[in-house]
Amino acid sequence: MTKESSKSGNALLAGAKFVVKDGQGNVVANGNLTTGTDGTACVDHLFWAGTGTAHTVTETEAPSGYAIDEPNPVTVSVNRNADCSSGSPNAPNALAAFTDTPKTDLTITAKSEAPAPGGSKSSIQCTTGDTSTFPGTNVGNSPVGPTDPANVTANGLSPGTYTCKVVIDP
Repeated sequence: MTKESSKSGNALLAGAKFVVKDGQGNVVANGNLTTGTDGTACVDHLFWAGTGTAHTVTETEAPSGYAIDEPNPVTVSVNRNADCSSGSPNAPNALAAFTDTPKTDLTITAKSEAPAPGGSKSSIQCTTGDTSTFPGTNVGNSPVGPTDPANVTANGLSPGTYTCKVVIDP
């Protein structure tokens, strides 16, 4: 298996975990099958019946900071007895490529410069979508306020458009 970022440049990703099952649904690699720094993971000597033998590969855990792009099992075909040693004439043959999407944390803060009780109060609302679809669906702990300071935090956001509306002393 190979694991890359879904973003341009396709950085290789270490730390993705996989489960491999044979054609009868029996687990042949579970939990400890993790991509290394080269973004690959390999299982030696998958069962081969002399023709293309189907196995399924499922990503069970994305590397830290990423979301799984393909949660469903991917079928691979084994066409010979192979091992994972580099340079082997029986090099791995049932390749499956997986991508994961990087997540982003968002923090928006509005804080009055004047001390209480004369300072301002703010409200913040952050949502999915752009300004044409505002208000969209709230993200994180949005909406907040009016208060001082006003803080919205939304963690683990997938790439997309998010809109934050800040109102100071409405």
